[in-house]
Amino acid sequence: MDTTPIYELCGRLRAAALAGTGLLSEDFRLRRAYEVFQQLETASPVFAKVGQLTRQLLSKECPNPQGTLLEVMGLTDAVLCTLATVEAEGTVERAETFGVQGSLSVDAPCSKVKGLIKALTTSGSGNYSAGRKCSRSVCAG
Repeated sequence: MDTTPIYELCGRLRAAALAGTGLLSEDFRLRRAYEVFQQLETASPVFAKVGQLTRQLLSKECPNPQGTLLEVMGLTDAVLCTLATVEAEGTVERAETFGVQGSLSVDAPCSKVKGLIKALTTSGSGNYSAGRKCSRSVCAG
């Protein structure tokens, strides 16, 4: 399923919020984004609700355009959060790890973990102090 239309609609809704609801009836870009989005309305009930709210928003008889705009923006933001993907450029390499007494340790130089060790072994603001102490054997050098 191509989700580009929901991203485009969300962008146009944000632009409409910045421009103001008084200009909604003249916003041809939002209408065009909605027309492209209509193909997704049959894909799920949530998309159908976004379409219904957008239609209501674009009609001149919308009783509360500000509230409707906020509602459709909130719904599209929620949909986009569930559609999110994570991408990383380049190749992903596994870190060298080895097991120590059932826990997971990462072979990292002391200079990289010094701040973490300090936070775990001292108390006070910004530090972990639940009665546990970190083993300094990680930073033996």
